[in-house]
Amino acid sequence: MKTRVAMLFGGKSVEHEVSVISGIQAVMSMDTDKYEVIPVYMTKRNEMYIGEEIGKIESYKNIDELLKKSQRVIMTNEDGKVFLTPFPVKLFGGKKPVEIDVAF
Repeated sequence: MKTRVAMLFGGKSVEHEVSVISGIQAVMSMDTDKYEVIPVYMTKRNEMYIGEEIGKIESYKNIDELLKKSQRVIMTNEDGKVFLTPFPVKLFGGKKPVEIDVAF
């Protein structure tokens, strides 16, 4: 079984754009035979998003469109396990949390 890695990048830093580029490069360089990598984009307001387009540098030309196509998440801990949980949390019919093993 592969180790599931959440790679966080972006955030409030004055180096936000550099962090995005570096984070995506790190995601692309990870050994996919050993790791299942989940790119996690942090907005300048520190909101976290995951999705198909988050790991593609060309998607960052239009952040508003990228976020519309992506799922906002929060990091939660339950029974010693860590999850990326869709936010806002929906009791019925919502997407399931994604368990992660490691976050960078």
